[in-house]
Amino acid sequence: MIKYFKRHGVLLTFLGVLFLISIVIGIILFLKSSNESKKYISDYLINLKENIFNNRVNNIFKHLVIIIFIVLLSFTIMGYFSGIIYLFYEGISFGFTIASLVANYALKGFIFGIIYNIIFKLVFIIVYIIILLKLFDLVKLIVNYFLFKRSYLIKNKLKRVLLSILFLIVIIFINDIIIYFLTNFLLKLIINVL
Repeated sequence: MIKYFKRHGVLLTFLGVLFLISIVIGIILFLKSSNESKKYISDYLINLKENIFNNRVNNIFKHLVIIIFIVLLSFTIMGYFSGIIYLFYEGISFGFTIASLVANYALKGFIFGIIYNIIFKLVFIIVYIIILLKLFDLVKLIVNYFLFKRSYLIKNKLKRVLLSILFLIVIIFINDIIIYFLTNFLLKLIINVL
């Protein structure tokens, strides 16, 4: 696996930097938002404790649909970029969430925002970036097939790439099930401590 990451070092660095830039953009978007928007967010955050205690977070369907959609789009080669755009969106969401919590709850909001994003997004983002690397392999296979007509190469490699993507989707599915059943309990503990 380490060799795989080294072989994709430039793309991995690009995706990591893009994610960090999008987090900064999310923070800037919150800071530049109107006072009316900030008040609306502040009102929502007042009810955050009740929302966490009474509702479960269910990302199972959302994550499955997004990943399957992006995998299918990657077969069109240009559709691969939709996966990168979604990573950018997740980073903006990450930054916006932390900035809004900090604006309303200062240090406690920052701590809660980091813990919240680690619980809900860390595994997904890491696995999603690995899926993007695998989809890049898929795009390379398709390009090689159309440019060089190497059908003997595409059959075995395509099966391996798709199986590894399926395995990664299963990891995200398991993570989302764990989040669904355990995070309310964890977040209740965190909120009570903060």
